[in-house]
Amino acid sequence: MQTRKRYLALIITFLLAVLVLVGCGERTYDYEKTGILSDGVFNYKIVEGVKTVYREDEYGVPYQEEIDDSYAVIINTVERHKKLEIPETIDDLPVREIADYAFFEYTKLFGLITVSRSKLEEVIFPNTLVKIGKFAFYQNTRLKSIYIPGSVKTISESAFAGCYNVRRLTIARVEPEYDYYTSESSDENPIIIEGARSSYVGDILTLHSVQVNTEGQTVSAPATWASSNTRVISIDADTGVVTAKETGFATITAVSRSGDLRASTVIMEVKASDLTKVINFEQKSLDRFNSLRELVLNVQDVALLNVPQGFLKLTTKIKIYVPDNAVAFYKSAKIWVDFADYIKPMSELPE
Repeated sequence: MQTRKRYLALIITFLLAVLVLVGCGERTYDYEKTGILSDGVFNYKIVEGVKTVYREDEYGVPYQEEIDDSYAVIINTVERHKKLEIPETIDDLPVREIADYAFFEYTKLFGLITVSRSKLEEVIFPNTLVKIGKFAFYQNTRLKSIYIPGSVKTISESAFAGCYNVRRLTIARVEPEYDYYTSESSDENPIIIEGARSSYVGDILTLHSVQVNTEGQTVSAPATWASSNTRVISIDADTGVVTAKETGFATITAVSRSGDLRASTVIMEVKASDLTKVINFEQKSLDRFNSLRELVLNVQDVALLNVPQGFLKLTTKIKIYVPDNAVAFYKSAKIWVDFADYIKPMSELPE
């Protein structure tokens, strides 16, 4: 019996040693065989390319020119790190991709079970990054927070799967600000339409009508609302709630309900989503985020998040923070409508 216990203890000690020692050395590559370079911190590859740009000469005559469009791909790091800031450039080239399996640190036991060895607790992505590869951060169980910058277009299969201790996930898009409009009227003391702005298909917003009284104070002025093009924009006649239905323009009219029937108008535009800024989430890219409590979507246009229905298995403990002026937009969107009760304005996001 004692001999059996000693054997068991030796086996356990051996397995622990394997977990600690396997792969702890530096990662070095033969450039001639792999094409992988190193700057002492990162191992990387250069992807060479050119792109055509269109310009005008000093006389306004258009011409095209081919320019260098090469970029760097992060393969992994030379050594393992707890905190990692991925640079915007390497060799004066933009870092656009993180390779498949780049930070998947593991030991395989008995040829079947992968045990995470990742030390990574914090990673900072550059604003040049476009793609995060398959299984790039698989089972990085020490990560607590992830921030995806607005430049990222693709989060590949299982890229962050198994990062089950992440509590806050932030996704940002680089978007232009809404265009805000001022109402017009020929009346001497008109009612004023507040809150009119451009929008995207599916957006919902509420317009308000006010008036400056004889004492110079701005007061509410109940109005009856109408849209010149209900195919583009519909508006509730009593409440001023606008729904953007398709791209185009519509003139919104507010007529005072008081005896003087003062009126004001504003032209509003419904824009098309900028599909070049869509972020695509591939299969299981955010799988098993069991500890997720805060999903921060710093994205005005819901259509820029290509998230399949049921993709994120969110629990009732989640809080979803979105831009203040897009709360109604998200609550009515097909992907997020089941979590409408958990959607909150960004202004309520804790530090």
